[in-house]
Amino acid sequence: MKILLTTVGGTLEPVRTTWQYLHPAKTYFICSQDDPYSGKAGTYIEIGNGVDGKFAASLGLSSDQFEVVQVPADRPDKAYRTITALIEEIYRQVPDASIAVDYTSGTKSMSVSLFAAAIDYPEVEVFMVTGTRTNFIKVQDGTHQTYKVAANSVYIEREVRLALKHWENYDYEAAGRRLQQLIEGRNISDIEINVYHAKQISAAFGFWDRFQYEQAFEALQPFAGALDFVPSYTEQVSGILDKAEARRRDYLRIWDLWFNALRRAKGARYDDAVARLYRLLEATAQWHLQYTHKIFTGKVIASQLPRGFRPVDGEESLKLGLFEAWRLLRQIDEGPLAQWIADEENRLRRCLTIRNDSYLAHGQRPILEEQWREWQEWLEQSFLPVLQTQGRQQHIKKVPRQLPDAWQKL
Repeated sequence: MKILLTTVGGTLEPVRTTWQYLHPAKTYFICSQDDPYSGKAGTYIEIGNGVDGKFAASLGLSSDQFEVVQVPADRPDKAYRTITALIEEIYRQVPDASIAVDYTSGTKSMSVSLFAAAIDYPEVEVFMVTGTRTNFIKVQDGTHQTYKVAANSVYIEREVRLALKHWENYDYEAAGRRLQQLIEGRNISDIEINVYHAKQISAAFGFWDRFQYEQAFEALQPFAGALDFVPSYTEQVSGILDKAEARRRDYLRIWDLWFNALRRAKGARYDDAVARLYRLLEATAQWHLQYTHKIFTGKVIASQLPRGFRPVDGEESLKLGLFEAWRLLRQIDEGPLAQWIADEENRLRRCLTIRNDSYLAHGQRPILEEQWREWQEWLEQSFLPVLQTQGRQQHIKKVPRQLPDAWQKL
């Protein structure tokens, strides 16, 4: 069933042109209300009731073949809500309706409201009437022609932009889902190739954000030659996966925890963010003990330990938690990290108390933004420079970078 929604202004010729082009089974005339200031009657009076010789009657419409819908002439917000509700009601009553709209006539506010409402529904066809102009006021009579507008392209461009706004909060999964929904069920000719790229890259960074590095690399690799920004990230994630350079690999994973924590905090997920910082500190101590002193904190042999760290009688090895690992590092090492824990032990205890009292550790308190900020600022100022210095001493000079937060910046 073909249904037409058309705005109505002072000139009815464009409305007639589109109606004759489509011959809809039912027409909804979107007309202006009476002007509340001047008292001038709205355009609804031009339509009539179908038997009074006015516009509806001139089209041969009976009262059951059209409806008049009144909207404010200059309130696009209210007009948009009214038109959207109308489209929803049409689809509720006639699920297989074929809706077309023409926004040519009426005030600019009415036209933009109808167009905006129409492109919310990709299946709605959008038309406009144009013709020969001899001035900037109106189209010359007798030259009116109805054209179909590429509103689907407008809709796709808008949806892509809205999808990629999820990158601002590093929510690549949400971006990928929205782009996938946009692509599904559409002709491949309707979708530009960059939309497919954006979906795949969003999926890749979504894998990365969940520490699924292999899947991220596999998803990025096909685009290394097509998109300029991709090679630097494929190089970065390949380093995180490099089994041949285990020391460097694990160092890069420590940095990736830092960036992951920042991404969680951007979405106000402070408990998740601090949990990652806790793991970052733990992983750093483990990394240095393992690759510099051949000590594995999950199974420390008694002969490797100084006094004060020996296992109890009958035990051949012991496990070291975060704080004990750092305390051991302080005793057996003289490098930048050992000096850092000597200087920052009290601050570490305070920040660990924040973490330990949280829901994701041993407590019942959510971590607040200011508590996250305390962690973040402390590590940025005191820890990260030391970590970078320690990396350079291990001939690891290049520090990775954060994942992108905007598609257009790439």
